Amino acid sequence: MTYKMVMKAETERLATRIRPEDKQLIEQAAALSGVSVSAFVKMRLREAALQVIDQERQIKLNAEESLKFAEALLAPPRELPAAFKKAMELYDSMVEER
Repeated sequence: MTYKMVMKAETERLATRIRPEDKQLIEQAAALSGVSVSAFVKMRLREAALQVIDQERQIKLNAEESLKFAEALLAPPRELPAAFKKAMELYDSMVEER
């Protein structure tokens, strides 16, 4: 089976100002990685962005929070408040299902 890599054109530009010592650090890291500064920055920024997004999508609970969550899931459903029931009746009377 042959796989073809599809490369999308890099059309967007990102610019930032950094301190000289940070630029030197990035240049050194890129050189040690054997890639250009541009490739290094693109690779590392993407990795950092994906890591932040992944961390924000996860819910982390300690032991006490995990126990409370499990108890809430396993508990029988509570009676709906009267105001909620009334709102549902009003909604049902106003919305036509298709």
